[in-house]
Amino acid sequence: MYQDTSVIKGLQESLPMYKDNFPIWAQQASGMLKYTIWTSLAEEGYGVSIQHYTELVETEVNKELNIDPSWKMVGQISFGKAAQNPDANKTFEPIEKRMLVIK
Repeated sequence: MYQDTSVIKGLQESLPMYKDNFPIWAQQASGMLKYTIWTSLAEEGYGVSIQHYTELVETEVNKELNIDPSWKMVGQISFGKAAQNPDANKTFEPIEKRMLVIK
């Protein structure tokens, strides 16, 4: 998954009042897209893994795929048939300990 940094920079230049927010909003949009892709693939029965250690492979992948230098890799989404249920042996803290609800 990539972000076109030239678009982000263009928005920063055309709307300087919000320039500091565009990189943040781009990351948030990327996160929402990753979540949507993950849940859509999982709904179809695929196992999904999102990797964020892009620095390990970005240069090689960009070269191999001839990716524009203004594009920044922000994640890799691997998917396929799940060999096992990843939550089978996973335990979770009660939701009350992980989430605060203010009324």
